[in-house]
Amino acid sequence: MAALILAKKIASLLNIKNPAERRFFADIFRLSTFSAISKAITAASLPFLSRLYTPENFGVLSGFIAMLGFISCIGALKIEYLIPLSRSRRKAQYILSAALTVSFFIIILMTLFVFTVWPYISDGYSSIGIRLCFVFSATGVLLYIVLRQWLIRFEDYTTIGISQSSQAIWQVILRLMIPLLFIRIAALGLVIGDTAGRLAVIYTLWKKSINFSLLKHIRQYPIWLSIIRPYRKQFSIHTVSSLLNEFPLVILPLSIIFFYGETEAGYISIAYTAVQSMANVIITPVMQVFFGNITNIFHNTPRLVHNRFIRLTSQLFLLMTPAIFLVLIYGPWLFSLVFGKSWENAGIYCQILLPSLVTQLAIGPTLNLLVLTRRIHRQFVINFVWAILMLFLLVYNYFYSMDIVNYLTCISATFTFIYLWLAFEIHNATKDLGKS
Repeated sequence: MAALILAKKIASLLNIKNPAERRFFADIFRLSTFSAISKAITAASLPFLSRLYTPENFGVLSGFIAMLGFISCIGALKIEYLIPLSRSRRKAQYILSAALTVSFFIIILMTLFVFTVWPYISDGYSSIGIRLCFVFSATGVLLYIVLRQWLIRFEDYTTIGISQSSQAIWQVILRLMIPLLFIRIAALGLVIGDTAGRLAVIYTLWKKSINFSLLKHIRQYPIWLSIIRPYRKQFSIHTVSSLLNEFPLVILPLSIIFFYGETEAGYISIAYTAVQSMANVIITPVMQVFFGNITNIFHNTPRLVHNRFIRLTSQLFLLMTPAIFLVLIYGPWLFSLVFGKSWENAGIYCQILLPSLVTQLAIGPTLNLLVLTRRIHRQFVINFVWAILMLFLLVYNYFYSMDIVNYLTCISATFTFIYLWLAFEIHNATKDLGKS
């Protein structure tokens, strides 16, 4: 409630008078505020976790999270996106039942994969405990994606935001407690914490969402099949697009594990997580104002959208400038000071990845402008090129065995090039919008 009151006051200061636009700003404000809180909790816990767990443990977690990224891309084959668009509550219930049914079959296939193929990827994933945690975590991811769309339909953004914060809290608590109470399974603490956090979120969302006879609706499969059948093409395109978009981010930790081992992946994981968590906390206020203001100007004065895009990216770069110089000059020393003496390599890798991290954090919040300006096909092409470049690097490294520094330099250059290309496309799209 306090967040809603504050959002309304800021909306009035921004001169957002339209009730629909003001409500949109309030929704964005609540979601991004809770998201920033969860990121702040994660960032604050890292210096403690890095002293309880080894780089190898973090490397295993990075691969664990990366494969969950693939699951989140697939979702319920994007059926869940029909839930907020349905006109009647009854129809939305059938779509929700269809999405949960598809998720159930995906979970079965994923479980078979985890207990047959996964142990051959790396020794770090061969234990039964990690494989069981992955099944439960992936189940949590799929259910969260579906139930989130149900809550969006009823504009219950507060529950979504609270669930994000509660996930971060549960993860941190368990990750800190397990090494102290259960020494024998301390290495599993990071993974168990992730799983518990996701299951806690699902418990909260399920209580808020499933208040009708779910099994009855699932059994009436001819009805929900007839509802989703006309959208098969859109589901396929959306799923492929999501996979292309996530593929490079997922393949980075997995390729590091495959070529260089879990320890090196752990250094990169800390470098990536630390920078992203801190940056997301800092840039959230700027993003809130941007997204709250963009709907006000998009329909009334579209020529201002281009100016807002330029201003936002400039502000984000300026906000991150002090941290950029600190990492470039004192990166290894800072990481060894904050995270412990064994984490100096994380600072070195952070220096190499810094261009890609900065461009991603500054341009990422504006990617929705390609959707608003109907240039989503451009984003699809860029994601396709990105995936091809990553595959090329993988094949090249497999045959020619690059040093990890050279490999990360190539990765950083590729990521930076892609995000600058996206910025160029957004620049042109918003500029053309202003001319029209």
